[in-house]
Amino acid sequence: MSAQLINFKNTLNLKGIRLGLDMTPYQILTLASVIEKEEKAATNKPTVAGIFLKRLSIGMRLDADITLCYGLKTGYETCTPAFIAKNIDDKNNPYNTRQKG
Repeated sequence: MSAQLINFKNTLNLKGIRLGLDMTPYQILTLASVIEKEEKAATNKPTVAGIFLKRLSIGMRLDADITLCYGLKTGYETCTPAFIAKNIDDKNNPYNTRQKG
């Protein structure tokens, strides 16, 4: 395993511990990806991250709109509020965090 990969995993694990959540490096990276796509404005990303982390810490669903679009294989450009509203009740979409825990 390369030194970069080891450092990456150690950094992620430390952040997970500081957050008080038992998250694997993969889960932290996945959450970061969701935050990156959920909110376009860089200044709002820390707020969105805080909301998602709070939800996870209390056992709540993530309720991230962008995850719905992952499952429907649609790009960020077409994942509009109208598109999300039309598909928000899709229980067959395994990425729909409004329907799945």
